[in-house]
Order: sequence, then C-alpha cells, then structure tokens
Amino acid sequence: MASDLPKLYLARHGDTAWTDSRQRTGRTDLPLNERGEEHARQLGARLKRFYFVQVFSSTLQRDSYT
Repeated sequence: MASDLPKLYLARHGDTAWTDSRQRTGRTDLPLNERGEEHARQLGARLKRFYFVQVFSSTLQRDSYT
C-alpha cells in the first residue's frame, strides 16, 4: 500500500578533521575531510532517484558539499 504522505529526508554533515580528533564542531566552519567528501558523493548518488519539492541546507562548507 503506497502512502500519499510526504517524506522527509535528513542528512547530517560529513566528517571533518575535528570528527577524527573527536572535537565538537558546532558552528565552526570546517571543510569536509576525504572521508566526508566520499560520503557526500555516495549520498548524492543515492538521492538522485528522488524528486525533491524543497531542500534546506546550512551555509557552512561541510553542509553544502556538491
């Protein structure tokens, strides 16, 4: 039975150098490390099959990887 309810997809930002050192990133604007970039590419590939009515993203580098 298919649902007509909208779906919400959430994604956490990717790994940064501070992820590896177990520091809290908070609002610090750090770029993704290699693992974070790879995870972002993988997520992008998985989401290509969906149509999104609206997308929200922060302005931080790690949240805006393309």
